[in-house]
Amino acid sequence: MASCSTRRSILSWARLATCPSGICLLTFTTAPLPPKMDPLIPGLVGSFNAAGTPTLFVDHVNITRLDLALYRLDQDTFTRMSWDPNARKNFKPD
Repeated sequence: MASCSTRRSILSWARLATCPSGICLLTFTTAPLPPKMDPLIPGLVGSFNAAGTPTLFVDHVNITRLDLALYRLDQDTFTRMSWDPNARKNFKPD
């Protein structure tokens, strides 16, 4: 997986010994950001219309691939997963 770092340039008008003209271009590269993915859903649990093609928008950094799966849930399981973080964390599909 490729990791993205950020290259920044800053113009400085400070008088520095190494920059007698008073206008310096400082360029540096930051460390790569850690991989992160956030689904763009209004809450903790999303639902999809079973008759349509599911589409999920995500915000991501330094991730080139996501493997996702959809599962049918009964109402009790859906309700429990909506408010209990342990139910989501420990979910094992049939």
